Amino acid sequence: MAPSASVQEHIDVISQVISLVDYHADLKTVKSATERMKTRQAARERESDENRSALRTLSRQLESSRAAATRPSSVPSQQAHSESLIAADATKFQLAKSIKDEEGNVAQKEAEVERLKEELGKLEAWDVEGEWEVDSYAMRLKVMHDLGFEFVPGTEGRMLIRSDIDKTVHSFDYDPNASRVANVNEIWRLAGSHL
Repeated sequence: MAPSASVQEHIDVISQVISLVDYHADLKTVKSATERMKTRQAARERESDENRSALRTLSRQLESSRAAATRPSSVPSQQAHSESLIAADATKFQLAKSIKDEEGNVAQKEAEVERLKEELGKLEAWDVEGEWEVDSYAMRLKVMHDLGFEFVPGTEGRMLIRSDIDKTVHSFDYDPNASRVANVNEIWRLAGSHL
């Protein structure tokens, strides 16, 4: 007897779910994240170096401005000069704060990179294929649970069935006196009923 269309659909879904299990993608994601972290860390270090260079340049400009005791007529007024110094000081403090914040971020990212390196080392050393074997029984139970069938622990032959149509839950007791086909038909009737 050929399986019904809905049974065949469930068989197809189970086959597709089994083919989707792939741990290699997770390992690639961890490696990709590590590479992105290295790239971002290098960019932050370059930005931090540029900020330090700009701070040194501004500090030199400030010192040379203060060192000029006399101003020729081409030099701005004392008020304009003071405003320029204040603006340079403000920029200097903003850059210093920015550098400090970036150094804190770099330290955090370095710690995170180290943690990820350790985790990657553990993952690379872990023999996943040798350690784990696929438990087909557990996978079948998971697929059945996802489809709405759940065995009641501690009872033999009792299961809860979630109806696809009205989302109600029905209890089903396996009848050993009935034929296997009759039990299966009752299960599918409950799974698609409007009770």
